[in-house]
Amino acid sequence: MKPLLCLLSCATFAGLAQSPPADKSVFVDPVLVYKAAVEYSPGAEAAKLQGTVYLYVEISPEGKPENVQVMHGLGLGLDEKAVESVRQWRFKPGTKDGQPERVAQSVEIGFRLPDGGPWLVRQNAFAVAAKRRDVLAKPVLTSYASPDPAACPAEGGATTVELSIGENGRPHSIKAWRPGDPISAAAAKAIESWRFQPGTVNGKPRGSKELVEFECAPPPAPARDQKVYAVGDGVSAPVPIYQPEPRYTREALDWEFQGEMSLQMVIDSTGHPRLLRIIKMAGLGLDEKALETVALWRFKPAMKEGKPVSVRAEVSTRFQLL
Repeated sequence: MKPLLCLLSCATFAGLAQSPPADKSVFVDPVLVYKAAVEYSPGAEAAKLQGTVYLYVEISPEGKPENVQVMHGLGLGLDEKAVESVRQWRFKPGTKDGQPERVAQSVEIGFRLPDGGPWLVRQNAFAVAAKRRDVLAKPVLTSYASPDPAACPAEGGATTVELSIGENGRPHSIKAWRPGDPISAAAAKAIESWRFQPGTVNGKPRGSKELVEFECAPPPAPARDQKVYAVGDGVSAPVPIYQPEPRYTREALDWEFQGEMSLQMVIDSTGHPRLLRIIKMAGLGLDEKALETVALWRFKPAMKEGKPVSVRAEVSTRFQLL
């Protein structure tokens, strides 16, 4: 049986739903009440690696983080530091209709150095070719070099670079994900010197593909509109430009699981999904895979009065075996 996931066609944006949702429950998000400090790993600090680690976290009805997993990491020990910190956090639990509820959500941990330069790794995404029931392990960055600071334009900017990683852990076939990207050449030159612990399939090294999104920090800018809007009443809907679908997990295939899940997010003014939260969990590892993949989605942002703004969105997902 072939797994079928409906994500893109099931996405609805606040204010545009064709019919009201069946579930009229009232959800209240968890509230962070204690945040442990996060430390830099010596290797990452020496290499001046900066960026963001994206974690999947389940917050128990008692407000304790559980099942903390790395969705998109940085390597050089920063992933482990992020997990170590978040496991110590504490929350006022989320609720459903006033009752404490287990909540699955994304957590972003930013790593910045005072003298780290302008370049940040905003996100890494890996793809390892494998069969449905294979056990995969992603590549892990073991050696890093930052792009030339002089290549950062005065206005800042972002670039996404596509590359392949061989079974020896060396990158090759480096190119701009979007042809003509003005700062991808500097990023590609730095990536040539990177080294990885290669990805594996069933314990054996396997080549992989990677997308690296770099952000070159601009000088301080005036405050932007941080309000989160609903689509409609002068606010246009964001337009999807990149929406991969998650893999079925081995556990879900073994159980021949079919069902639904729902998640909420904010699509920010740069077209990136943020603050992902599952409001109807599926289990069997599918929640983690869904958040991991939706975090990679990209949009042309919503617009209000000719300016990009952040909006709320909800995605309903059907898992089917055909």
